Amino acid sequence: MLATKLPAKRSRWRRRCGYVVLLGLVVVNVVACNQARAMLNYSATSLATPPIENLTFGQKVQTVLFGVAVPRPTNMKTPADYEWNYEVATLATSRGDLEAWIIPHDEQYGVALLFHGYAASKESLLPVAATLRTMGYTTVLVDFYGSGGSAGATTTLGATEATDVQTALAYVRDRWPDQPLVVYGFSMGAAAVVRGLATSASQPDAIILEAPFDRLATTVRHRFAALGLPTFPSTELLLFWGSVRAGFNGFALNPIDDARQITSPTLLLRGARDPRVTSDEVRSFSAAIRATTTFVEVPNVGHTPSSVAAPAAWEQAVRSFLAQVENENKSSH
Repeated sequence: MLATKLPAKRSRWRRRCGYVVLLGLVVVNVVACNQARAMLNYSATSLATPPIENLTFGQKVQTVLFGVAVPRPTNMKTPADYEWNYEVATLATSRGDLEAWIIPHDEQYGVALLFHGYAASKESLLPVAATLRTMGYTTVLVDFYGSGGSAGATTTLGATEATDVQTALAYVRDRWPDQPLVVYGFSMGAAAVVRGLATSASQPDAIILEAPFDRLATTVRHRFAALGLPTFPSTELLLFWGSVRAGFNGFALNPIDDARQITSPTLLLRGARDPRVTSDEVRSFSAAIRATTTFVEVPNVGHTPSSVAAPAAWEQAVRSFLAQVENENKSSH
């Protein structure tokens, strides 16, 4: 009689353990799916989740369960706030129209094509444009699909944004075919620039990449680590569900691999206190790019454009780099 009861108890215990494991798997996948949905779809809310590093414990729990709240980026300022004349251009793509600001320079030396980061719009590029204008560049500031004046309300963290880069590049090359061209991208914008240029027949005269992540998986791991969560399997599940929801392969979004196709002189910038992009990640770009590279770490800057956080250091680095590129071009002719 006792022997019969023991196997029955073991069987019930195993079933309960199985249910617990199954429930755990369901919960983990639901959380990952929520994270992917929130990250890739801009919301209509006006309140954004604060930076992960600044969240309270309760806010972190809410963020873990439901994902970050990312309002659709808008442009609160325009070039008119800087008292600049500008033109609004519409660039057609298969997904929808992109909006760009063209800020002409009366004594144009060249053209600078600028791309913003995740959860931002071309408004964030105005400080970059301000510095480049002092060097004689007409600047073209582009809203990625889903941001600012462009169509849509979604993002793919640099994957399909690479086609936005190619569309804008073709527009600029067609309009100013003989002008020196500089392309700038911050974070997600840098990833999109690298991927877009890697498969483009047209290469710019110089590239400026600020806070470029080497792989999407890497930057996602950094975010989970900042939340105090295990990076495995959280990262893999988020990439899987993000790929399913958005229709792109997040595991294949590896800008460091695309960098091997870059043949233009490149300036690599990183904030010395950036918790999202490590120094080693940026140095890996320097080793991969098949052209002259310059790596500058900007002191006391986190994951934010140094054109805003440290404008003097930003300007010095950019001026020095572009002067070097100009001198190399002169000596080669």
